[in-house]
Amino acid sequence: FFLQLFRINPKGWLPKDRWGELNALFVGFGQESQQQKEKILKKALACSRPSDALKLLKKVGMDVKKEGEKYGLYAEIEIHLNRNKNSATSKEEQSIDVKHDEEATD
Repeated sequence: FFLQLFRINPKGWLPKDRWGELNALFVGFGQESQQQKEKILKKALACSRPSDALKLLKKVGMDVKKEGEKYGLYAEIEIHLNRNKNSATSKEEQSIDVKHDEEATD
């Protein structure tokens, strides 16, 4: 994941005086996601968009369910992951309903 981010050359869009901040952000996130899993899981669950935060952690290779189980966070993680799945399913159902309605009116 991080290699993909670095392929997007920040020199073209990020002012040079901000490179150090970006580097610190990536390094800090990488360290927490690899070495301080309980801490970053708790941060993800406490943020304003926990489902998205958990998806990001999964994307960088963390088994959030397994790690959540170790730290007693499994139930809360499941709630947010299922909420995200239900939201996606709901959007698909709405799309199908719209298509069905359009076909009925044609």
